[in-house]
Amino acid sequence: MPLSKATTGTIVKLKDILGGQRFTNRLLELGLTQGVKVKIYDSKGSGPIVIGVRGSKFAIGRTMADKIFVEVA
Repeated sequence: MPLSKATTGTIVKLKDILGGQRFTNRLLELGLTQGVKVKIYDSKGSGPIVIGVRGSKFAIGRTMADKIFVEVA
């Protein structure tokens, strides 16, 4: 499922990133690598999704989140 569909409070595992090289590299720089666990802090509404990865917390826009595929950990 896309990251944008994950609900607040869940922990998911990153499966795949669909996007160009720049997009993929940017996510890798943020620590979003295949198999990493991601905690969803806030996914309500139509705004950005707040996630936690490797001790960091940041927001990702919904368009980006649509291209990041995860599974429930």
